[in-house]
Amino acid sequence: HVPKWNLLGGLLGAVFVTIMIVTVPKTGAATAIFAAIAGQMIASLLIDHFGWFGVPKIPLNINRMLGVVLMILALFFIHRGSKWT
Repeated sequence: HVPKWNLLGGLLGAVFVTIMIVTVPKTGAATAIFAAIAGQMIASLLIDHFGWFGVPKIPLNINRMLGVVLMILALFFIHRGSKWT
């Protein structure tokens, strides 16, 4: 007797594993894992900002946005540095 959205965890976990299996050979482990972490940070900022899932609202501010921008910039450099050619 749980809400239907709680059952999405298993499905999303399988999708995540499949995506990692496909992307790691093409981009490298560091790029794939850091991209996943950056995506989770962006999602968590949205959850905080809008107060989804009953969490207290924490509005976006310049520091939080700068942190995400720096993560995306770091992802760019990690990916760029992992090219073999």
